[in-house]
Amino acid sequence: MASSNTPIPVDDGFNEYESALKRQKSTTLKVWDEMTKLECENKNKLKAQCNHCKTIFSAKSSSGTSHLRRHLNSCIQPSPKGVPSIKNYKFDADECRQAISTFIVYMMRIASPNFKNISRHIAARDGLMYYAKERDHVKEELAKAPGLICLTSDNWNSEHTNDEYICVTAHWVDKYWKLQKRIIRFRALFPPYDGLNIADELDLCLSQWGIDKKIFSITLGNASYNDVMVSCLKNRFRANRPILCYGAFFQVRCCAHILNLIVKAGLELADDVVGKIRNGIRYIKKSGICRKRFYDVADKSFHLNVTKKLRQDCRGWKVHKVFLDTVKGPYSFLTPMLNYVQYCFKKIYGIHASDFVETILSNLRLLFDEYVKKSKSMFSSLAGSSNCDDYKQYLDEFSTRSEKSHLDIYLEEQELELNSQIDVSDYWSKSSVRYNELSLLARDLLVIPISTVASESALSMGKKVITPLRSSLKPKTVQAVVCLDDWMRAKGFSAEIGCKKDDEDDVSSVAF
Repeated sequence: MASSNTPIPVDDGFNEYESALKRQKSTTLKVWDEMTKLECENKNKLKAQCNHCKTIFSAKSSSGTSHLRRHLNSCIQPSPKGVPSIKNYKFDADECRQAISTFIVYMMRIASPNFKNISRHIAARDGLMYYAKERDHVKEELAKAPGLICLTSDNWNSEHTNDEYICVTAHWVDKYWKLQKRIIRFRALFPPYDGLNIADELDLCLSQWGIDKKIFSITLGNASYNDVMVSCLKNRFRANRPILCYGAFFQVRCCAHILNLIVKAGLELADDVVGKIRNGIRYIKKSGICRKRFYDVADKSFHLNVTKKLRQDCRGWKVHKVFLDTVKGPYSFLTPMLNYVQYCFKKIYGIHASDFVETILSNLRLLFDEYVKKSKSMFSSLAGSSNCDDYKQYLDEFSTRSEKSHLDIYLEEQELELNSQIDVSDYWSKSSVRYNELSLLARDLLVIPISTVASESALSMGKKVITPLRSSLKPKTVQAVVCLDDWMRAKGFSAEIGCKKDDEDDVSSVAF
């Protein structure tokens, strides 16, 4: 039971009136929190100004505050304390990116209190350390290459810093008969940019990678300093080890550069004709009367549609079809093709075709003999003294010398059908048991690149230019960025690595 001293509320309507009065007063007070009273000379004409939109209203006591509340409901509402109010703003992409970066840093700090911001110095140093780690993996792959290694070398330039970079790429076939390539050097050259300087840079590169005794050929452009560079490299290689065929196949001319020279030489013959055509076009475009007369003659006399412009490409190129048929055919490289070579040479050289065919055969036999000698020396160094080896030596001593070589047997094989589709690498991988020395020769010949430029940029008119972003990097960082990008692509994904200008940092531990 309730205590006798506890007052019992009486429902006389007074409490309800009192609560309604309190609500009305609180609402009125809230209105004046968002309004400012303006003093006037005439006190009977009081005014109120909205704190948000600065609109002025009547504030007489007779007018009440209902109209002020209605305005506040339609006006921009004030935001809760601590939260910025909604307002008109102009989008700023840089400010938005900065906010996102700040959010990521804040989120990582919440996720891991030990997280610290990474400066550009640390990022550059980590990139160089990662480059050194991946470089060791590439060195292992090059050391395990079963055959010889071919090189391509080309120069890149930076228009912003006027620096000249040398790009060296290694090509080889791995134990699975898959063609591999890696950029092993992308370094700024120091003037003068001559053959001796480039030869020193290449010699240093090969010795650092440990492949100076495994080089078969190097594909270069037609720059004059390349001949001096190749001559210096040959002399240095001969001092350490014998070069295959005395370096007869060491230098390979870039096919794309040769084609470029051929096109330029052909266009020079038509300079007079092109000049006359240009002068005629200038005369016709000189005035509207000349242009109208030209259109009338073209329309009435030759029935030409003057609204059409000159075609930029001609679809009737017969050479284009010949190139495609030759490349897509089964006789692309080192397949049973002697008759096909003779047929093509007769079409090109006529009665002198036999001389070129004989030159190719003599060079092929010269290379094959070198690989036979290499195979025998390797077998003799690995073979032990056993009864089987003695019996094999006995058979070799009494065997006839008129036996045909594997090369002769291969060239006399039955040809494949013209429409057959074959994989050259797979063909020689399966034929390595039957043609041991010949498969080794084919493996090294298949590696030789015919051009120094990538296939996607072979017909591009632009130069190889370092981007403005990478031009701001140090040469050592540029090499790490370019090499890592190439090595990541070889692993099956692309890593676009780049950072802005780096200041002085301690990365001297990375040798090259």
